[in-house]
Amino acid sequence: MNTIQPRSRQTGVTLLEALITVIVISIGLLGLAALQGRALQENQGAFQRSLGSILAYDILDRMRANREAGKDGDYDLALDASKPTGTTVPETDLNQWRTSLENGLASGKGSVDCEAGVCTIVVQWFDKAVNEDMNDDDKVNDTDKTLSITLVSTL
Repeated sequence: MNTIQPRSRQTGVTLLEALITVIVISIGLLGLAALQGRALQENQGAFQRSLGSILAYDILDRMRANREAGKDGDYDLALDASKPTGTTVPETDLNQWRTSLENGLASGKGSVDCEAGVCTIVVQWFDKAVNEDMNDDDKVNDTDKTLSITLVSTL
């Protein structure tokens, strides 16, 4: 006796499973893209901090090569002062240093202050990617996005 089994009425289940799989994979890929974007942003910030540090040591090395002028205060420069335009070695060094700051860092500026053979070098720049309240005033503004590195060293 040969009985015929009735055909199952479930159709399209495989299509529904495929659709759910595509949605899950899409969400995963969007998360991966967001993660990659954040990593690139953090790498840019790390690059800026590294460059700021390198440039701070650059002017310190220039001052150590011209130690007497450094001790005499010939390298002293305020943060908001304009670039020196003279032809002396300290003025040329400071001009080149400030140019490197401006070209390498967004709104990059720097200052040098030497007293009794101890020099304080400040490198400052603007990082638009900062989105944290760095100074605890309950808002994220340009003050939070202005970053700096301070190097204190003897000549």
